[in-house]
Parts: sequence; C-alpha cells; structure tokens
Amino acid sequence: TMLWGLAVLTLPYAGAMAPETTLRREIPPRDGVLPRTCETGSPAFSLPFCNFSLSQEERVQDLLGRLTQEEKLEMWGIGMPAGPYIERLNVKSFVWDSTCIHGLSLPHLHPGDLITNTAFPAAIALGATFSREIIAAVSNATVREAYAVEQIQYQHSGGQQIISLVCDGGPLANTAHDPRWGRISETYGEDPYHVSVMGSEAVRRLQNRSEDGLWLATAQTTRHYAGYHGASPDILLPNESIPLRMYEDHVLPPYEAFQRPLRDGGAQAEGIMCSMAAATDPTTGEEVPSCANKYLLQQKLRDEWKSDAVVQSDCCDSISIMVKEGYTNNTQEALVAAVKAGLQLSYANTHVVDLRLQWNYSLLSGDLQQQDLDKSVSRILLTRMRVGEFDPDESRPYGQIPIDVLDSEEHRAIAREAAAASMVLLQNNGNLLPLNKDRIGSVAVIGPFAACEGDLKGPISYGTDDCYLHSYSGYPSRQTGVFAAVRESLPPWVNVDYARGTNTTTLYSPQAIQEAVFYASAAEVVILNIGIGVSERESRDRPYLELPQVQQWLLGNVSQAAANGTKLIVAIHSAGGVNVDTSLAAGWIQAWYGGEEAGSGLADVIFGRVSPSGRLPLTIYGQGYLDRMDAHGCDIRHFDLSCGPGRTYRYLKERPLFAFGFGLSYTTFSYENLRVAISSDAEKNIIKGDGGARPLVVEWDTEDDAAAAAASDS
Repeated sequence: TMLWGLAVLTLPYAGAMAPETTLRREIPPRDGVLPRTCETGSPAFSLPFCNFSLSQEERVQDLLGRLTQEEKLEMWGIGMPAGPYIERLNVKSFVWDSTCIHGLSLPHLHPGDLITNTAFPAAIALGATFSREIIAAVSNATVREAYAVEQIQYQHSGGQQIISLVCDGGPLANTAHDPRWGRISETYGEDPYHVSVMGSEAVRRLQNRSEDGLWLATAQTTRHYAGYHGASPDILLPNESIPLRMYEDHVLPPYEAFQRPLRDGGAQAEGIMCSMAAATDPTTGEEVPSCANKYLLQQKLRDEWKSDAVVQSDCCDSISIMVKEGYTNNTQEALVAAVKAGLQLSYANTHVVDLRLQWNYSLLSGDLQQQDLDKSVSRILLTRMRVGEFDPDESRPYGQIPIDVLDSEEHRAIAREAAAASMVLLQNNGNLLPLNKDRIGSVAVIGPFAACEGDLKGPISYGTDDCYLHSYSGYPSRQTGVFAAVRESLPPWVNVDYARGTNTTTLYSPQAIQEAVFYASAAEVVILNIGIGVSERESRDRPYLELPQVQQWLLGNVSQAAANGTKLIVAIHSAGGVNVDTSLAAGWIQAWYGGEEAGSGLADVIFGRVSPSGRLPLTIYGQGYLDRMDAHGCDIRHFDLSCGPGRTYRYLKERPLFAFGFGLSYTTFSYENLRVAISSDAEKNIIKGDGGARPLVVEWDTEDDAAAAAASDS
C-alpha cells in the first residue's frame, strides 16, 4: 500500500524505558536527625531570633548580626541548588529552586533518589479551564505535597536542609504573546486579564498568606519581570520595539495583579524574578536590563504597586549577561547597577564565586555599602521566617502533613478533573462525540502521544519529549496514557489496539506507520494522538506552526485509511497552537500536556463522562501566518504585537483558524438579557488603579438548550 506523502527510510524504531529508581515514600527514623533551628536541643534555641515573642523583623536583625560576611554573601548569591548549612547556629541549607506551576518540581533531586509527587496538567492547560476552582484545587494540593516533600528531605539530609518551601519558579505573569515561543506551556494564556485572574488565584492559594501577613504556606516568586524571557536562545532580549502604551496595557498588568498587596486586590506574591530582557525606562528613554531597571524595580514595583517582594535574578545569571550584551564594562559595574536598582538575591549558579568576589571589591571601593548587603540579606531571611523555617514542627500549620498525600488518590483525582476540564473540543462534525461505548466493537489508539507511561526519565526540568508532563513537572508514581484510559473505559469484549506510528519529530519507522495504517483501516473508531513535545520548551522556540513532517505523514495516512466510514478523532498534545487541516477528521480536541492523568481526562471527554468545557486561552493561527509575519519583519524578538498581521486576539487583523475563547460543548446554549453596569463591589476589582477606577460588570442569562428541550418534552 502506498503511504500518503511518505519518503521511505529504514531507521530503527525507538522506544524509551524508565531507569531503575529508588522512590522515597517513607520518612526514616528520627535518630541522628538534627532538631529544627529553634527547637529544643538546637544550639540556637535560647537565642533571640528563636524568641517567638519578638517580631519577625527583630528576630531577623538578631540572626543577621550573628552571620559572618561570607555567610551573608552566600545567602545573597546562591549557587545551585542551595545556600550553606551554618553548623554553629543550626541554620539550615535552604533550597530556593523549586517550581510550582503545575505541581511541585524539584529538578535538583538526584534521578536515582526521587520523591514521587503529583504531576498536574501544564499551566496552559489549567488556563484553558478558565476555572479558579480548578486552580485552587491544584494549588492547595501542591502546598500539601510541598510540605510532605520538605519533611522527607529534611530527614534524609540529617536535618541540614530545607527544600520546597520557596518556589522561585512560581506562576508566570508572562503571556503567550507569540505562537512560536517555546515556553507557552508555562503560561496561562495570551490575554493579560485572564493571566491576571488565573495567576493571582494560584499565588494566593499557594501562599495562603495569613491575615496579618506574617506567615506563608509557601513563598511564590512570579516571573519573568518584565517583557519575555527568551526560549531560543536564552539571552538578553531588547524590548525597544514595543510601544510604551502596549507595554503598560499588555505586559505589565499581570505583574501588577500578582504583586499588589492583598488589601489592594492583588495576590501579594512574596518574590519576583527580574528577567534577562531589557526594557526602555520611559523617564530617561534608555534601554536598561530588567535587573538594573529602576523604572521596573522601584517606580513600578515599590512606589506604584506597593510591593515588598524579594527581587531575585534568574538562574545562570542575569548580572553577568549585562556584561556579555555590552550594557556594562565588567561584572562589578553590573553588580553595582543591579543592587542599586533593587536586586536582593542572585541565583548565579556557575558565576556565584565571581559575584561574591565582586561584592567584596565593591565594598572596598565604596561603590556599595555594607547596608546594601545587610538590607538584602534581611529581606531574604524575612521570607524564610514567614514560611516557618525557624518555627518548631508543632507550631507550623502544615508541619504535620502526612507524606502519603504525595501522588495520593485524592490528588490524582484532582489531576484527572483538571485534565478533563482543560480539553477543548475544536470540531465535532456530525455530532461524532461523545462516543457510545456500548455501540463500539473495535478501537485503534494511534500516535506518538497515545501511550507514554514508559517514558519517565526523572524530574522534568527544561523540557522533554515526555508527552504528558512536559516542562517543570513532578515525578508521578505512574501515568495514565490515552491507550490505557480508553482500554479501561470500554467493556472487555471491545478490541482496543495500539500503534505508535512515529516518534514526535524526525525519527520514525516506515514499518510503524504501516502498522498504524493497518489498525486504522480495521477499526470502527480511531483516536489519533499527535502533537509537539520536545520541539517547544525552554531553550527551544518553534520555527513553524504545523506538525512535524513525520506526524503530518502519519495524520494523512491514518485519515486516508479511515476514509471508508471509520470514525476518526484527533487529539493534539501541545502548548502552542498547531495549524492543521481540519477536513482530515470529523473530531478534533486540543488536549495540551495533561499531566499524569492526561489519558483519563481525554477519555472522560471522548466517552461523555464529562462534557467538554475547556476554552482556548490563546489564538490558533491560520495557514501561512508565519509567512505573513516574516514578510513584515515580525520575528519573535519584535515585541510590537500589532506588527504585520498581529499577535494575540487583541491585535490580530485576520481570521484565525480558532479564536481565543473558542470551545465547543456537547450541547448548545442560548444567551439573552445582556446587562452592563459599573461595579460597586471592591472584591471584583482585580487590579485597583491609582484613580480608584471600577471595572464594568457584564451579566447575561444563559440557558442549556438541550435541558430546556428535555423539560418541555416532559
């Protein structure tokens, strides 16, 4: 049989096997484990910074006065992954580098010594739910798991290390501004208001800040402030081409929502990460890197938004990159500029020793003062106070979380609910869906994203070809793939076959495609799972919006094989939109990267246990879109969103393949009685402007037509 569009090559069929790992699920005996810093038996127990009758600020100042200069510098400029353990004070090594955008990710745990935890759907999938309730459930579960992990790691380190209580990889305020951007999976979508609402809910729930502001469940650092952190390559990105009005209207609003105090309607994130981007300071007209930008770090963050967040640099060092890109002559000048602008913590990684040396030079030269360092370290210690590091276990509200919450059935159920709620039904010709499982004799589940349970290789960090977890994911005890979920959903007498067909990108086997075509031609129903995977991630932008060529061949051949009455449903597993020919199948679902229960969530929608409710949080652009962008010089570094045909639904000048907010259901709805009024409810004011402006409230009546018809028939 001639395969559609296929140039036949003889290449090995690549499968992936998970390595043998030791999974931590039990806390070892407490014998030999050091007490908490301020517990009985600790050398610090009777010191003033452990006196709970003092204010947190007084305790911080006492602890600060007991640190050596070297210890202060080690806290200011941390390497990977943590600061030092201070034996004489029993002050723990503190890990800042955790990520909490869709569950807890701990990239620095050794792959052979892993802690299992729940991997929820990617942030872009959570954005597709348009549900604060889903965000709240995922965030609350993440907090519980963070404390369970903290207990395990504390015991395994002998009581020397604190982990997972600060997420410097907190919710992104970046928007999915360009369909080529490799980090879309980490965002909630393209609209600044939508990102503000979803991200603020995540920050509030993850932090669970006490009413007096003195205690946090976890500390969240929002990022990347401001502009856009590059994907390919990760270098300083000038924002000179973005108009100031667009910068204020599109880029900054989510940061404002995340950072403003709770009393002003914000989320009051505990930290903020300045980016590797540069932005124009409108007061001077000068293009200044974000980590040295006083307009961003002082005028906006401190003066206008009233935020007291810790300002930290990004990993691998936003300071040294200023020298590389020519903003300063040397590292010392870059350090001085950043500290004077407001940088308080540098995640310098490989450059950490040099930065500490430059601090000493700057103190000796008088370019920086001791109070500059002390002020920064005090703010770092205040965050550590707020997350309860210096409190005994019995006084920490989350200190007694049982470790069996990790990847528990309760949390897996949340992951499944979130995955199902994120599915966006793009096309349902002839009301093909939902499928009636009692009227199906055979199903073929096909594609590189059909079964990925064996692809786990350890914590997912900068990106991977793992099909359901993707960037900055946890390490679940198991994944439920689409093939397994479909098999579980159907009666035992239904024949369910699986064929991979191709890998995600260039490596494929002609025999594997032939196998897929064989199963597709024999089945009553085909569920084809295709997508992007490794081609979009941190450090890799997408050069095109179509499927990889091998998957285009797979889609074409399977569609041809299914042309004689076979029901074909295509699920797209991606973060950014994929330009496809929707005439090749009757049913299309945007399935995102759905986490460890991605298969179950998709099956729930396909077989009607859940009616699809997801909506696109971004635009899926039409055929030839990038050609038109290129014709106008609108490359990914051109941040004027109105350039050429435009980017995001707010600036797009042409008809998209699928619009922002699009999503079908298994029923139809009627809308009437539209009402518009000025809000008088302060709680609805997500971002309170200086002028006290109140938002419009738009309300309407909605009716489920199918339910109404059923009621009238009865």
